Amino acid sequence: MVSSSLSICQTAGDHKKVANYLVDSWINAKALVESRGDQFFVVLQPNSFIGVSDLRHIKKKRIYQLQYEKLYPLIKKAAEDKEIEYLDLTNIFKKDDLVYIDWCHLSPNGNIILKNQLINRIN
Repeated sequence: MVSSSLSICQTAGDHKKVANYLVDSWINAKALVESRGDQFFVVLQPNSFIGVSDLRHIKKKRIYQLQYEKLYPLIKKAAEDKEIEYLDLTNIFKKDDLVYIDWCHLSPNGNIILKNQLINRIN
């Protein structure tokens, strides 16, 4: 739902609502998962608009870039305000890493880096 909401965020209030909606959904999912005796991990995923990986081969969609640049700090703030722990993987890629096949999908080596980071941080 957040993805489709990205295109309609016109104001700071819209961005804040989307961020809060996402964090509230994390809270609800966490409660459900933990009620069944399992662990729940929240991950703020990397994306081509946040971070430093090599994107010379990618044509970014400027409208989405503006949305992510506005939303990610609000998501982090909402999570902190609501005391939700999350793994922040937004900066796991290095400057020379070619890890995206387009503006939103990881390449196979990008997925390997992401997988390794998840394993290391969860264990």
